[in-house]
Amino acid sequence: MAYLDKDKTELYNKVPTQLSFIGEMTTTATLGLDATTRATNSTTWSLVISDATGAKYIGNSGDLLTIFYKPGAGFGEYEASLQWAISGYAFSSIGSCIGRP
Repeated sequence: MAYLDKDKTELYNKVPTQLSFIGEMTTTATLGLDATTRATNSTTWSLVISDATGAKYIGNSGDLLTIFYKPGAGFGEYEASLQWAISGYAFSSIGSCIGRP
């Protein structure tokens, strides 16, 4: 967690969360999760860029999702980060993504 109005960061422990989307839509399974285990409130996703480092999506709640993979990669598990900001704080979750890029 980073404070947007101070030169300060601190560790923010959060329970593991989940996100699943197909095409540009968050799945109903994700949306049905409790707010403490749902990674985001975004319901739609827009691909911003797909390049040699992976893909970057923006959710309609302002989230930035980055999935790291190599071009031509098939089904597998990939490193991912989800970033968002609320009320003077910026957050980043690091995890993994399973699927086909």
